[in-house]
Amino acid sequence: MLSFESLAVRKRIWTLLSVKLFYMHKTIIPIRHSPLILFWALAFFLLASFSDSAIGLTLKSHHDLEVTFQPPNQLKVQDDYSLSIPPGKKENSITLSLHRNYKITTNIHEIITPELQKNAWKVHQSSRNDSGMELSLVTLEKPAGQPWPKRLHLHLDYEGPLIDPMRSADPSQQDQSSQKEGVLLSGASHYYLQADAPSGKELTTYSLIVNLPKPWKVVSQGRRLIDSIDENQKTVIWECVHPQEEIFLIADSYIEIRREHKNRKLISYLLSENQQLSDRYLNATASYLDFFEKFLSPYPYSKFALVENSRQTGYGMPSFTLLGSRIIRFPFILNTSYPHEILHNWWGNGVYIDPDSGNWAEGLTTYLSDHLLAELQGKGDRYRFQELMKYSNYVNEANDFPVSKFKGRSDMASQAVGYGKLVMVLNMLRRDLGDQVFLDSLRRFYETHKFKYAGFKQLRMAFEQVSAKDLGLFFAQWIDLKGAPQLKVSQVKPGSRKISFQVEQLQKDPAFSFNLPIAIWVEDESNVLVKKVKISEPRQSLNIELPGKPRAILLDPYYDVFRQLDRKEIPSSISQTYGANKVFAVLPDKEPVADLRQGYNQFAESLNTKVTLDSTFSWASGTSLWVLGKNNKLSREIRPWLEKQGIGFLAKGMQIDGKEFSWKNHSFVFTLPHPKDSSQSLTWVITDVPKSIPGLIRKLPHYGKFGYMVFSGKEPTNQIRNTWPANREGLQFIFEKGDYRPPKRPSLVPFKPGFWKK
Repeated sequence: MLSFESLAVRKRIWTLLSVKLFYMHKTIIPIRHSPLILFWALAFFLLASFSDSAIGLTLKSHHDLEVTFQPPNQLKVQDDYSLSIPPGKKENSITLSLHRNYKITTNIHEIITPELQKNAWKVHQSSRNDSGMELSLVTLEKPAGQPWPKRLHLHLDYEGPLIDPMRSADPSQQDQSSQKEGVLLSGASHYYLQADAPSGKELTTYSLIVNLPKPWKVVSQGRRLIDSIDENQKTVIWECVHPQEEIFLIADSYIEIRREHKNRKLISYLLSENQQLSDRYLNATASYLDFFEKFLSPYPYSKFALVENSRQTGYGMPSFTLLGSRIIRFPFILNTSYPHEILHNWWGNGVYIDPDSGNWAEGLTTYLSDHLLAELQGKGDRYRFQELMKYSNYVNEANDFPVSKFKGRSDMASQAVGYGKLVMVLNMLRRDLGDQVFLDSLRRFYETHKFKYAGFKQLRMAFEQVSAKDLGLFFAQWIDLKGAPQLKVSQVKPGSRKISFQVEQLQKDPAFSFNLPIAIWVEDESNVLVKKVKISEPRQSLNIELPGKPRAILLDPYYDVFRQLDRKEIPSSISQTYGANKVFAVLPDKEPVADLRQGYNQFAESLNTKVTLDSTFSWASGTSLWVLGKNNKLSREIRPWLEKQGIGFLAKGMQIDGKEFSWKNHSFVFTLPHPKDSSQSLTWVITDVPKSIPGLIRKLPHYGKFGYMVFSGKEPTNQIRNTWPANREGLQFIFEKGDYRPPKRPSLVPFKPGFWKK
């Protein structure tokens, strides 16, 4: 039975029709009003049925493609295309699209089979601009009254210059670009026929024959059947029997290394010979596939390949990942981005994201890779705290939105919602249902929707089926609505065998309903008591009976609850300054080094904010600050705070974390609370290397969670990055002195990837 604990929760859910119908059916309408119950139940059933049928509108097709590369960067293509017609299709026409730069050489009337020509079918050609992409359209029109065949077969020959928006936005640069960077063709390239599906969804199987120059290799989904050379011509054949959202064709002068692992091919495609790098990635691939299979379901493809890209990308495709040349050489990638991309073969490239739904795959993949790997190191609570920090620093009323509206990352705010918030929501769901039910539900979701489209509705249904619980309220308030609870605890009164306090939700939105964990240390008790209390009102008084006198309490001890952090909880970090609504950049009026003065000006301009000089600046509240330069006059207010944190200022440099760094050849970045307004932040940037400033502009946004950093050289290369200590003030209450750290909890799974042992 769905339970709505407060009027505030009811108001919050009222805007969601499906939940509103459930709400009226289960909590407001008296049982004696059975006709009305039936009406609302039927309405809800119809809505659910309509949503399911939307998933079912997926068009299914098959391509037999032969692609021939002709110099200089020309394509000649033959496409034998068959399209399954959905039962009950009412429209008399189907439109297919192709990039306009490809000239169709097949006689337009011979595209369809002779049998259809006899039945007076018509074929029309036209064009349209689709979000800047010029497309040629082929429309097939059947006579009114004639039934659609179950499957429509077409043949098309076409040729033209190789065009791919993933390589260059300027078509005039495509030839030069592709010569230097290889070939990356995808559905976005429109190099093969695609049907205009009313739902925007088409899944295709295919065979792909590629004829290309001798030194090149080809990568696609599925499995490679043939890789042969005849004189100077190479022929490669790929086949994919699993329905795909698009057909990838990656080609370059690759050095290929293959390995067999449990009947699967593990492959590296590198642009230069590097056996050691290949071995590291193939070892990691085997380890992560084994790891994810152990608690999810079998890996869905027959291979996984690391493919090097001359551009610095991080693409995850079905059965392979396309990573930039510099990226794959960063040692940390093997334990961060790489397992994330492998796991996408279950979430996003195994179960596809329904275009009509929000993007659930990024948050789920992040939770089961990045977050889980941190949890296995005993750092899960720290990881969740960082995600809460990002949300609190980057998201505000103006840019917040529901998770159900997330399509992809466009800035730090969208990442904080689509990745970070969903990580927290999944964590709350896991804690409410239990680890085993959580994993069983994910397996059901995967096995039910493998190689199909699915959305948040289908994800919710999987959890409901396994848990036998109605999760309408949970998904409604955390997925379909924006916002986060902001908690304040007051009136804390310890007794001899109890403790009482008040929890208030301060956010403008109506109250959320959630379970709040509380750790309580009690006299003469060796174990910490961890209790959950239900919070659902804007202001709620709680009384907890205890076996003894409380010594201390800590609310949300493991950072399990998605919420807006209290400003006092958040240690200063550079993301606060980047995410501030109102910010000034303060330049030193008297910087003696001309190149450095110019560099600081460049840094200030990159921030796209108001700029002032230290000689005319006056302190004010409500504004965050970028302070540039060692000799900036504002440093007089900054240095005392840093010295209290253990930062030493020396004649020749600085002492940080027990190490000395000279001013020469180093850059320093510190973020601290605004001296005049603790709700704002201040970031001080110091460098002795003018040529390091473009690198700092490029790199610093990626260090958002850190409070202080040291870089060296022109690149610049990071030497130290660290966070200031966190503060639990406002949620922790200590009545007797002692060590009050929450006990460790078991991870979601009790085993680690074997790769970590190496």
